[in-house]
Amino acid sequence: MLPLELLRQQGGVANTAELLAAGMTQRGLSEAVKNGQLERLRQGLYKSPGNPTDIGVARALGGALSCISALEIHGMWVPHGAHPRHIRVNRRTASTWPTDPIRRRLAPLDIPHLLPSPWRNRVTDPVDTPLRALLTAGLCQPRDELVAALDSALRLGMERSELEQLRPFASATLVKALDLVDSESDSGIESLIRMRLRKLRVRVRSQVNLLGWQCDLVVGEWLVIELDGLDFHRTRESIDKDHWKDRQLTIAGYTVLRFTYTDVMHRWEYCERQIVAAIRADWHIRPRSGAA
Repeated sequence: MLPLELLRQQGGVANTAELLAAGMTQRGLSEAVKNGQLERLRQGLYKSPGNPTDIGVARALGGALSCISALEIHGMWVPHGAHPRHIRVNRRTASTWPTDPIRRRLAPLDIPHLLPSPWRNRVTDPVDTPLRALLTAGLCQPRDELVAALDSALRLGMERSELEQLRPFASATLVKALDLVDSESDSGIESLIRMRLRKLRVRVRSQVNLLGWQCDLVVGEWLVIELDGLDFHRTRESIDKDHWKDRQLTIAGYTVLRFTYTDVMHRWEYCERQIVAAIRADWHIRPRSGAA
C-alpha cells in the first residue's frame, strides 16, 4: 500500500529510503511504478501521479524553496500575484540546472539561487528558514521590496537583532535595506511608499496619531497619505471607518491622499505626481483654507 500521507506531506515526492521507512518494500515500489501508482523520476526518487506541489518540485530538484517563495510561506510581505518558484540549490545542482530533465519538465520557469558560501547552500528542509530566505532574496530582489519584506518580518515578531545576523553575509543591496528598516511600518505598500518618497528627498513619518486616528504616513504636519490593502482583505465596516477618518481629518484642515494597492504597485507615477503637487502647493506645511 502506498504511504499516501507521506507523499502528501512531502508534496508528492519521496525517495526510496523514505518510502521503505514508511512500510513499502522494494518489490512494492516496482509494482507501484508498473501499475502507475508511482513514477520514477530518477534512480531512488519517486513521485505520485499528477503535478507535485511547490515543495515537491523543490525536493525533486534537491533544493529548497527560498527567496520570495519561502517568504510568502512564512507570512512575510511579497508582491501579490503569480511568481516563478525561487529555489536555492547547491553548486552541483546549479551546474546541471540548464540541462536537468526533471527541472525542464517540472520547473521550466523556476529561478535557481546559489549562495556564495558552500556551507550556506546545504539543503536540510524543502522550505528555507525566514533568515535564509531573506539572505537569498538579497541576491535578486530590489532594495525597496527587501525593505518591505524586512519590515514585515518585524511585524511578525522577529527581533531587529535577528535581522542583523544577516549583515555579515548579505549582498550590498540587502545591507542597504537593513539600514532602512522601520518597525513602525504597518504594511508592505507603506514601506514601498516610504522608500520611494525617500528617493525624492521627502521626509515622511509612519503610523502617526492625528485627532485620535492612526494615519499611515504623514508628510510635514498636514499632508496625510492613507493606504488601502487588497480589496479582499477589507470589510464594509473598515471601508466606512476609513471614509469617516478622511472626512474628520479634512474638516480639521489636513489634506488626505488615499491610494490603493493597485495604485502603488501599478500606477505609481500618477500617485507620485499627486503627492509632489500637494507638496509644491505647501499642503504639507499649512492647513487647508476654511478648515474648522
